[in-house]
Amino acid sequence: MAFIEDIPKIGGEEQVSPTSPLCSICQRTLADVEVLPTKDIAFGERFPVGSFPVGPLAQIQHRSSHCPLCRLIYAAICDAPRPTESGIPEGVIKLEYYHGQDGFDATGMRLGTVVSFVNSTGATTNRRRRGRAVTGGEVDIGLIRKWLGACEEHHLEECMPKSRAVIESDGLPGVPMAQNSFRLIDVHSQCIVDAPESCKYLTLSYVWGLVPIVCLRKANKSQLMTPSGLASISTDIPQTIKDAMELVLLLGEQYLWVDSLCLIQDDKDDMREGIQMMDLVYECSYLTIIAASGVSANAGLPGVRRGSRIVTQIIEELKPDIKMVILRELDDYLSKSRYSSRGWTFQEFLLSRRSVIFINDQIYFRCRRCTWGEERCDDDFPLTSNQSVGSMLHYISDPDLSAESAYQLILLYYSARQLTKDSDAINGISALLKPLTIRMKARLLEGLPTSSFDMSVLFFRRLDSLRRRSEFPSYSWAGWAGQIMWDMQSYTWPEDEDIPPYGPKIPRMGIRDWLNQKTWIIWYATNGPGMPSLLWNPDARDGFSEGDICYRDRNHKHPSGRQTVPTIDISARHHPMYPILQFWTTAIYLYLSTKNRPDGDSIDVEILNHEGNPCGSVALDNASLLTGTTQPLEFLVLSESRYRMESSSISGLGNSDPGLEDPMACDLYWVMLVEWSNGLCERRGLGQVYQSAVESSCPPGPVWKEVALG
Repeated sequence: MAFIEDIPKIGGEEQVSPTSPLCSICQRTLADVEVLPTKDIAFGERFPVGSFPVGPLAQIQHRSSHCPLCRLIYAAICDAPRPTESGIPEGVIKLEYYHGQDGFDATGMRLGTVVSFVNSTGATTNRRRRGRAVTGGEVDIGLIRKWLGACEEHHLEECMPKSRAVIESDGLPGVPMAQNSFRLIDVHSQCIVDAPESCKYLTLSYVWGLVPIVCLRKANKSQLMTPSGLASISTDIPQTIKDAMELVLLLGEQYLWVDSLCLIQDDKDDMREGIQMMDLVYECSYLTIIAASGVSANAGLPGVRRGSRIVTQIIEELKPDIKMVILRELDDYLSKSRYSSRGWTFQEFLLSRRSVIFINDQIYFRCRRCTWGEERCDDDFPLTSNQSVGSMLHYISDPDLSAESAYQLILLYYSARQLTKDSDAINGISALLKPLTIRMKARLLEGLPTSSFDMSVLFFRRLDSLRRRSEFPSYSWAGWAGQIMWDMQSYTWPEDEDIPPYGPKIPRMGIRDWLNQKTWIIWYATNGPGMPSLLWNPDARDGFSEGDICYRDRNHKHPSGRQTVPTIDISARHHPMYPILQFWTTAIYLYLSTKNRPDGDSIDVEILNHEGNPCGSVALDNASLLTGTTQPLEFLVLSESRYRMESSSISGLGNSDPGLEDPMACDLYWVMLVEWSNGLCERRGLGQVYQSAVESSCPPGPVWKEVALG
């Protein structure tokens, strides 16, 4: 819902609506706020000190024709950059006034949105989230310098760029960056140069879009590395890159890294080295310039050039010298931007220690501790951490979050983004995955950690149908375009004794114990001619500690005599350009229900046993890829599970087993739906079945068989 047309805006110089009388409800509210007790909030405490009912939304809309505060409240609720989770609120709207933020939250506003008093004097304030009027068509370079200085002085190591003396990659010795062809744009000489040792540089993160991009290539490398080489092609350089070069000059710096001009785009070796060190490129940068405005590299950086932006704020004067403004979280604006929909920008944004962000025709600053902006006074509290709820930085930098949980969280958000090239699926996130693999003490196979491989393969579509990426195997998330997720709940386990039938605390088996006691597959991989190799040695213990998530003490072995070593030679067959998994497990054959037969968009489909009774459900990756769905389909039994998926993607298993004391528990197996072609099978979905479904399989199952999975 758009806000009403007569809400005034500020464009360029500060303009406010003519003073309008407050309605009687808002007059009382404002009078009550003025007499509220004050509190020292030097460190930004936030707690409610007043609650004020102002009527239903329809009445607020009616009063907004003459009451400026009602106009602000209505606009704050109805003109959000993205809708609230609960939609337009019903019932009486209540304003909540908090110490520290100097403004109102209200029912129906997005978390983090506030109607705040404006700091009219410009002096340092003792109130967090007090608003500022933004004026002028150009960004205030002095404000950016203020932000950088405050971060450097108060945040110290937390936000300091990493040392970039060496690169450590893939277990190889450190290599000087200069030897890895690390290049920068010298904005003084207007050319590309080999990076001087220990120089300070800025980076640019932007959206390429569907516009021609001048790139560094083998043919023009000599020209562009000659002084004024970039000036000679200035008309061909996209506006965003030109504005970034100008901003570097205005900040008094000299060097800028831009992917299109600092990596040789038609040199595979140079591109590979650049991608491998992408984490250091951004983590070692003094400041990342994030161009989140517009949809292409020609959008520019609004406000760097004179007259290139028109600032829009919703400000109302409630009485002489008392104004209020709507403040929203930076992440609200980012959430609807093209920038936040693209794959490569995800890791660039998260890896940057400090960023200046151009969006909403304003500039914002984000470091590892704080988010500041032109329109609010939070930068008067540099010691106070104020990252918004929507910020991923909370989770990525949380030392209490396991590497495995961080991995799954990163992929949840990354997989929702788009890539121009399917082949970039792993490269576009590799810089974030690299430090996680170090923490996990694991290598990656097609983007999956091998130290917990049984868990890695248990991803499923979150909502929309997935699209198959032929460049990667179907057993990896990289083989599918579309948002995927894991459900950590399904790897927990109640202990066998002393389980209370109800209550908030039930002893759980951890992921490490689940891997060691409830999984059995010995995974091998074959990549081209030759014998398959183990993904991990189930008897290996060196290098792992008690707290590591791995197969350190695996004891859930198959009965003696069952084959686990691959025997099929797949080297003579048509072999894709990625590793093939080879392993042994139980295969069962079950039907898909005709009641909710997939139509291409269905998420959850019921599984039926040989008698036609429900025995599980499956989240199909893409129903259109399935063939012969009227016949029994093959499901590979992967591991044990105890809890049904909470997500709607896998549901419909009926009531839990009445014989179990925990009402949420079931005896389940994880199963993978597969289809075979030319001696190889591909994944078509992930599901859960009751363990009893194994014995109620259709012929020829259940059968212990060797699998070649691509």
